[in-house]
Amino acid sequence: MRLYRQELASNNALIIIISAIVSVLGTRLFLEAAGYPIIGRGMWHLSHTIWGGILMIVGMFMVVSFYGRKNVRVSCAIFGVGMGMFMDEIGKFVTRDNNYFFKPTSMMIYILFLILFGIYRLLVRQSHENGMHLFYHVLDRLGDLAENDLDEREQKKLVEIMQLLRSRSHYELATFSHELEKALSKLSPKQYNQSLTRKITRKILGGVYKKVLAKKGVLIFLIVLTSIYSIGSIADTVWLMSNIRNIDMSILLGNYSPANGFEAYLLVVKILSDLLVAGMFLLGIGLTISRRYKSGLDFFEDGLIIYILLTTVCRFYFEQFNAVLGLMFSLLVLVFIRQLKVEKKAESGII
Repeated sequence: MRLYRQELASNNALIIIISAIVSVLGTRLFLEAAGYPIIGRGMWHLSHTIWGGILMIVGMFMVVSFYGRKNVRVSCAIFGVGMGMFMDEIGKFVTRDNNYFFKPTSMMIYILFLILFGIYRLLVRQSHENGMHLFYHVLDRLGDLAENDLDEREQKKLVEIMQLLRSRSHYELATFSHELEKALSKLSPKQYNQSLTRKITRKILGGVYKKVLAKKGVLIFLIVLTSIYSIGSIADTVWLMSNIRNIDMSILLGNYSPANGFEAYLLVVKILSDLLVAGMFLLGIGLTISRRYKSGLDFFEDGLIIYILLTTVCRFYFEQFNAVLGLMFSLLVLVFIRQLKVEKKAESGII
């Protein structure tokens, strides 16, 4: 059996991931606010794993039973919410006493999301598409025509796909695409109108957002921010290493006090990753000050990626879901840096 990737596979995967993240955080927040209520009576307890499983089943049956891109998006969102509720109970699955509050749970959930995001990135990557790939893309896009929802932009994209299909497929498919292209050229598609959400997003990204990011003030903000992080991380590590034999570890580390060997190893990993990230940030600052903006922004970006992929894993263990705030801020700064790199290219060396 050969697998042919759907045209919107990466979009569908992203919908599932975002829905699952919202579901996990929403479930934890609700249970914390409600005092962890129990639905059931006597020996019965309806865990939210059950509701998550039901939602995943509903999403799966919707996507395999009904046509339409909107149906696929809704199905992915429902499946993602169910998956998030299911993943939230992972502590019960890996412990003998079904411990929902098992300390490594939040770290394990975060690692699973990192793996899912890695799969999403693989789906985003462009690959050479043969005739069968393109034929399935055509069939998928014809669904908009069946629903009388084909607009000018979609018609143009469909024609481009069929032109590629003619050059990359056998005679029958080439003939089919040629005839379908002639039929589409006779249609009067709908005028393309952006949704209000898309208009607002494009306005932010394409207008005010870029103008703000193009200012040196944002670059100065990033330098100050990363300087504080770097100096703080290095100072904490040096102080820890010089006083570790003379002070109570629980006073020094607070939530980072290692109770066993595994926590001690994680603490070492966190310290080393903090130092690595701090060093990359300081190098980025030095390069930026010397007007080597591209190299400086590269170090900022790589440092943040290491922080997200390594340091944050340890933080989720020690700080539990409190690490979400730091992660969100890091992702926001990463978006800023990448947009600054885009602006840098667009402005030919002037920020």
